[in-house]
Amino acid sequence: MKAFDLKAAQGGAKVCTRDGRAVHLLTFGRKSDTHPLVGLVTRVGDEGVDTFKVDGKYYDNGDSRCDLFMAPTTHTAWINIYPTTCGHRFATEEEALRDAGGHTVATIKIEWEQ
Repeated sequence: MKAFDLKAAQGGAKVCTRDGRAVHLLTFGRKSDTHPLVGLVTRVGDEGVDTFKVDGKYYDNGDSRCDLFMAPTTHTAWINIYPTTCGHRFATEEEALRDAGGHTVATIKIEWEQ
């Protein structure tokens, strides 16, 4: 997972905890010297309110399963597989098929997280 980025989070980027739970940040300016971020953290069948430091840490010292990270983003693309190699990445299946020219073994969808 990517380290917590306050500016990206303020811009609406998705955030999660170290252990992968979704977090919806409600405010970035709570009047607290140490934990000004307030968020709804997904729990089993519910949500709970937690506070965080500006660097996304839950505790003042040490790591926690509740520390904030940037949530991974799923990317999708299409590639053409040729008899001896594979082609470039395309944003849509239509683009990949149009570029293939009928010489492919297959056109496949790929997905990855970053």
